[in-house]
Amino acid sequence: MIYKFILVSDEEADFMREISISSEASFLELHEAILDSVNYEGGAITSFFTCSDDWEKEQEITLIEMDTDSDVDSYVMSETPISELVTDEHQKLLYVFDFLSDRAFFIELKEIVFGQDIDAAECTASLGDAPEQYKLEEVEDILNEWNQLPLEQYHSSSSSSASKGSTPSNSCNLSKLYG
Repeated sequence: MIYKFILVSDEEADFMREISISSEASFLELHEAILDSVNYEGGAITSFFTCSDDWEKEQEITLIEMDTDSDVDSYVMSETPISELVTDEHQKLLYVFDFLSDRAFFIELKEIVFGQDIDAAECTASLGDAPEQYKLEEVEDILNEWNQLPLEQYHSSSSSSASKGSTPSNSCNLSKLYG
């Protein structure tokens, strides 16, 4: 069987990708097809989530093995065939590609093609530009805020005490900042 997934973003209204993939392919293969279709770099922590019809997260499929409670089912992308968790047309998934900012693609199984198979996943339709992989401006805003603080007054006096033979303190006194 071939699964045809539609990916959209809540950040870019004109963005859409259609990915065709074998139902027996792993979630890792779907992950790689998504990265290829949007020209994102690999290496980031990502996860798929099966979702309810209202996009509420249900089961997580992680890129790497996570240390979880043995009473809870754990799914890893490389070990989980898509068909194990996705069985119905219009079933929904989230693909979280930026955990720091909780950004994701919304995915729906548009069509199941019976009696056919595909060797490798492919992007069969593409519309618009994908959102940026990382929101670097958020990191830059945080750094700019910290750069504007008069941090000199919060430096510890450990350098003067270290010269007297005592051990310098490695702790930060944040009470002055947030006190």
